[in-house]
Amino acid sequence: MSLTAIASTTQEIKLDTRTKQRLLREFRQIQQLRQQKAELEAKIKASVNTIAEIRGATGQMSLEIEGFKTTLVASTQSRFNKKKFAAIGGDLGLYEEAMEIVPKKPYELVTCPSDTESEE
Repeated sequence: MSLTAIASTTQEIKLDTRTKQRLLREFRQIQQLRQQKAELEAKIKASVNTIAEIRGATGQMSLEIEGFKTTLVASTQSRFNKKKFAAIGGDLGLYEEAMEIVPKKPYELVTCPSDTESEE
């Protein structure tokens, strides 16, 4: 059992009215664009499903019409399974020792009040 804990602090600052208004305007714009994006993605998904049904009914794996193309992509991927590696006699300690932690590219995370309501 670990006896560690994670703590964070919050600092309250005063923003001038202009800065606050600019931030709120940009936040609201992002919120609105994300709502539009979600609606568009739902419509796109419905169209893709319809196209897949039509393609499936033809019995073909791929169709092309006037430059438009649809193809059923059914691929596989490989991934490392630690339990299976250990079961076949692999040395997990050696594997863990060879792992490197590398930083990812930093990015700006922006969340809107409606993001938590519609997350799946």
